[in-house]
Amino acid sequence: MKFYQNQYNYFLVFVTLLVLFPAFAPVLMYLGLENMAKVIYFVYSFTCHQFDSRSLHLFDYQFAWCARDTAIWLGFAITSWYIKFKDIKALSFYWLIPFVIPIAMDGGIQTIYTLLDVSPTGLSAGEPLYISSNLSRFLTGGIFGIGLALTFVPTLKNTILNKNLKLKIINLKQVSFLFIAIFFSYIFFIQAWNLTSKKYKPEGYLDFVVRNPEKDFFLRRSHAVCPVNPVDYSFADFADNFLALDCFF
Repeated sequence: MKFYQNQYNYFLVFVTLLVLFPAFAPVLMYLGLENMAKVIYFVYSFTCHQFDSRSLHLFDYQFAWCARDTAIWLGFAITSWYIKFKDIKALSFYWLIPFVIPIAMDGGIQTIYTLLDVSPTGLSAGEPLYISSNLSRFLTGGIFGIGLALTFVPTLKNTILNKNLKLKIINLKQVSFLFIAIFFSYIFFIQAWNLTSKKYKPEGYLDFVVRNPEKDFFLRRSHAVCPVNPVDYSFADFADNFLALDCFF
């Protein structure tokens, strides 16, 4: 039975490393290990836009994931670890909807303005109705990550263990605990960002500000390595350059 239990532990190690590597990238840059950092930034480029204005930082270098992606998989990882010690029944798919609505609203409205080519800086089309902050991206992403894990991971665990467990539906108190863990993780990241960075720092304890670059809005990895060439504000140019993942070793 220990062998099957270890299989779930392997899954937990994988998910944990998946979340940690984006935070390792700026640390590696600070330590002068640029080539190792490039590998992380390059690999994670396939899953994230890596805009510096929408990312958390350490030592003035951005994470390899944006704030939203970091929170999604952090929420998934924290919940997966919680499920390891609790016999929780998987949520039905329709219960995932409440976890999706916040991220859909936060990211969806902002994306609509981007797709419609509304200038994020307000230079040509006035101030946009809504642009999210790192705080809103992180919290809504974390909520989605929690819901995603609660929907799929209990079934994975029970399949691996191959046991007839008496499962209980997770209650609001437990979900609140997971959300609080996400919130305090964000505060920890912001304080680490503030303590380690000199040039590019967060605003206050929550970094609850809208960061609109004055130019090159679609420039990726600006506070990292291997940035792509600057592009115009049009979505067509962004789409053409989105997969420009030039990274030389």
